[in-house]
Amino acid sequence: MLFSSTMKQKKPRSEEKMRKRITLMLFLLLSMTAGYTPTVQADTLLVVDVESQRASYVAYNFISYPPQTYNGKTLVKVDKIKGGYVGWYV
Repeated sequence: MLFSSTMKQKKPRSEEKMRKRITLMLFLLLSMTAGYTPTVQADTLLVVDVESQRASYVAYNFISYPPQTYNGKTLVKVDKIKGGYVGWYV
């Protein structure tokens, strides 16, 4: 009888420990993924806008890989440079 009562007491403690561990793992997972969010630093390098051409190309500097769309423009070409990338957009 005494043994069964101690087993009942240990079960909620183990469940509580498991909940704490799961909460800790979720917190660590979220904090690690938040560290890998893309950082965008965009500088306009060159704007080619010739009236005879229909498209104008804009180059932006990025610290991480450039997104497919930026400021309503579509990514056309990516160049790797020291310290980041250059994304060419139309």
